[in-house]
Amino acid sequence: MNENQNSQITNNSVNNRLKDNKTIIIICVIIVLILGIPFSIRHKQKNMIEKICSDFRDNENKAKKKYEGKEITLIGAVDSISGSKFTIIPLEDKNDLLSGVGTLASRYATCKVHDEKNQKRIDKLKTGKKVKVKGTVHVQSAMGFIVIEVDVDKIS
Repeated sequence: MNENQNSQITNNSVNNRLKDNKTIIIICVIIVLILGIPFSIRHKQKNMIEKICSDFRDNENKAKKKYEGKEITLIGAVDSISGSKFTIIPLEDKNDLLSGVGTLASRYATCKVHDEKNQKRIDKLKTGKKVKVKGTVHVQSAMGFIVIEVDVDKIS
C-alpha cells in the first residue's frame, strides 16, 4: 500500500468514528428530552398550589390577573372531604395530615363540584390519597390568608 491509500483509510476510519459519535450523541439527547419533559411537567403541576400562593404573596394584583377564572390542573393529596367540597394540599405536605382532621397547612385548595358525576368521584376519595383536579380557579386574599377555590370539571 502506498502512503495515499494509508491516508485515505485513516480518514475513512476517523469519519466513521465521528458518524458513530454523532449518532450516539443524538440518541442521548433524544432520551434526555423524552425523560426530562414528563418530569418537568409533573414537577410544575405538583407545585401549582405553592406557585399560586407564592405569586399572591409577591404581587396580589398581578396574581389575580394571571389566575382568576383560568382553567388549571392541580395534583395533590386529599386533605379533607365534606359534602360537595374537598381540599387538597401539595403532595410534599402529605406527611403533615392529621388523621381525620385535615392539616393546618396554609397551602391548600378547596375544590367544589357542581355535577353528579364528580360528586360520585368525591364519594370514592380518601384522605391522604393522591388526586388530580382540573377546573376553573378563583383566588383571593383574606386576612393574610390566600384562598384558592376550584370549580371542578374533572377529578382523576
